[in-house]
This record gives sequence, C-alpha cells and structure tokens, in this order.
Amino acid sequence: MQAVGDYSGPTDCTTERDTEAMAFLTNFFRVIYSKHPEVWRDASSAFHKGKSNARFPIIHGTHDESVPMAQAQQFYDKLKAAGVSGVVDEDR
Repeated sequence: MQAVGDYSGPTDCTTERDTEAMAFLTNFFRVIYSKHPEVWRDASSAFHKGKSNARFPIIHGTHDESVPMAQAQQFYDKLKAAGVSGVVDEDR
C-alpha cells in the first residue's frame, strides 16, 4: 500500500459523541459500546498504527459537526509518536 487518506473520518470510535452519533455507530457495529468496547476499538484507526504504515495525509474540516476536529489532531499525534513516515507537519 502506498498511501491512505483520512478525509474527516472518525479515527476513534471509542470517544464520547452526541446521542444521534452513538445510535448510528451502535446500529452500524451492531453491538453496544459498554458491552463490546473491543469492537469499537478495533474499528478505530487510531489504535492501528506503526512505523510500517503507508503515507497518511489527514484532511479535516474545522466546522465538521459529526466528527470533532480534535480527532484529526489526536490521530496525527499518535501517528507521529508511532514514527509513521509521511505525516506532514504543517497545516494545509
């Protein structure tokens, strides 16, 4: 794999969300977070990173009402900490 792109995607499904988002994710995963947190964690790219990851541009809108901008920043920080090459250090 040469590259992966994250375009305003939820990278951590385990974080708190509004009721509507939680209902959507519960329906999507078909399990309740409190009973099967491992399913929600496994679906979260924030928990699957390492030096061998492909280049990873992250693009996220500052006015996104579905996925908080903080998720993009936290994901970026985790990729950098894991030593993933190709993570850009500047805002675009």
